[in-house]
Amino acid sequence: MDQITEIHVQRLREEIRVLQAKYYAETTPIEKQEIAIAMGKVRFELAEELGVGWANLT
Repeated sequence: MDQITEIHVQRLREEIRVLQAKYYAETTPIEKQEIAIAMGKVRFELAEELGVGWANLT
């Protein structure tokens, strides 16, 4: 993985951590749904960047 890809992957992982923290904070069900959708999009992008399937992300 080149340096640019590594930086991008680190950014995506950090974004997932932030979204997870927001999800588990006191939020309404609608907010949780919006956060879950955003998290799914970021995870999909991360899977594409790493060249792995969705299920292989941890």
